[in-house]
Amino acid sequence: MQTKKIMEKAKKVLYNNIYVEDDKLGVANRVLFTTRRVIVPSNPYYYGFWNWDGAFHMIGAAIHGDRELARDQAETMFALQFGDGMFIDCARVDGSRVADFSKPPVWPWAFVTADTILPLGDDFLVYSYPKLDANMKWWERERFDGTLFSYKVHPYESGMDDSPRFDQPYDIDHLWAVDANGFMYSAYESMALLAKKIGRTDEEREYLRKAKNLKKNINELLFSEELGAFCDFDKRSNKFTGHLSPMSFVPLFANCADKDKAESMEKIAASSEYFFDGMPTIAYNNPCFDEKLFWRGPCWLNTAYFAVKGLANYGYDTLALNYCEHILSWVDNQGFWEYYDTKKNRGIGQKDFAWSSVFGALFVQLFKELGGTEE
Repeated sequence: MQTKKIMEKAKKVLYNNIYVEDDKLGVANRVLFTTRRVIVPSNPYYYGFWNWDGAFHMIGAAIHGDRELARDQAETMFALQFGDGMFIDCARVDGSRVADFSKPPVWPWAFVTADTILPLGDDFLVYSYPKLDANMKWWERERFDGTLFSYKVHPYESGMDDSPRFDQPYDIDHLWAVDANGFMYSAYESMALLAKKIGRTDEEREYLRKAKNLKKNINELLFSEELGAFCDFDKRSNKFTGHLSPMSFVPLFANCADKDKAESMEKIAASSEYFFDGMPTIAYNNPCFDEKLFWRGPCWLNTAYFAVKGLANYGYDTLALNYCEHILSWVDNQGFWEYYDTKKNRGIGQKDFAWSSVFGALFVQLFKELGGTEE
């Protein structure tokens, strides 16, 4: 595996997606895109700042040693934060914004990950903490029913826009979504770490308390014994949806899965009937699977990483390494695409996609941690 070459490509792709002022800039977003360096997902197709993309780009900037660029992504998200704490979905270069819904709660994890790679500065953490805390309170107020979290309003809030997970009859606001809850557990743990770092001991304890309660409910209510897997649960029908995706592994990524449940998930991950070895966005045996269609079958590097890192977290190193080698072979041979056809092993969608470069770099790091060897 030519990891040095992959990392060089990753940096080039990320920096080539930094917005440079042009005649497409709408007046409503002029300040947003000209007062700092903003990374867009893909120029010119996805031309703007998207919520969870920004969190991932922040990590990418830290990987490449650019503290200011990492801070710029967080500052851009804060500039788009509503007074009630909500982080909106996106702001496009043309001046338009999508603010009816949010995106998965990954910013606290991104902060801790970036700060671990390249310290962002205690002053910046002190400044950022109240904004992150306000967003956490928004999730608790607007997306929590007292037991578990849901996405609402639109499937786009999940980030998996057209996933079979949200096909009828599974309306998104009736689902306890595995990923929403796993990411919130990770967010609670991350906020506790940030609170500890800046000396907010009482808030650290409160976030850890919430994490403990959420972990219990995730394991008790979102694991289907019949499927042997974590799965979204439809509160209307009182049934699991049966749709397995990489998001079924988010409890492992977040380190909140019980050991026996992680063991069951490992068996699914090792099966070519389900996910091995391309980690598609819906299981291979799902009747909705389509290897070319957006979130209905191709592999996206972000969701694949969450799943594979989850396997590594629970000690399934050989399996995780096999996934790293296979997925990185696409990047090595073809570069950073929006997503990948897991049947023909080729990139599809938009080329030189920014967050793919970030997760390619994270896969390289994981590959090395698991003992992967260079060519």
